[in-house]
Amino acid sequence: MNKTGLIAGAGDFPVLVSRNAGEKGIDIYAVGFPGITNPALEKHVKKIEYCRPGELQKILDFFKAEDIHEIIMAGKLHKKVLFEDFRPDSRMNEVIKALKDKKDD
Repeated sequence: MNKTGLIAGAGDFPVLVSRNAGEKGIDIYAVGFPGITNPALEKHVKKIEYCRPGELQKILDFFKAEDIHEIIMAGKLHKKVLFEDFRPDSRMNEVIKALKDKKDD
């Protein structure tokens, strides 16, 4: 079975990626973000899981449960999301603490 994971940010690009993948026989399993990810994506994916930015363990668990080994990212995730209501889980906190350079450039 040909399947790929997608982390879908804002805009139409994740929808276009998923639609084109489907036309090529690739099933897309997506993680989306409420209020950010375009709801039209749901029509073009095999399955979608919604979570909050920062819920890294939930994202990893979803892809693992679906036996996904390749993941792509498409769409924008604005920096303001990370500052307004970002609540990292323990797994995300581990990643953040391990970063040597926390700059965004």
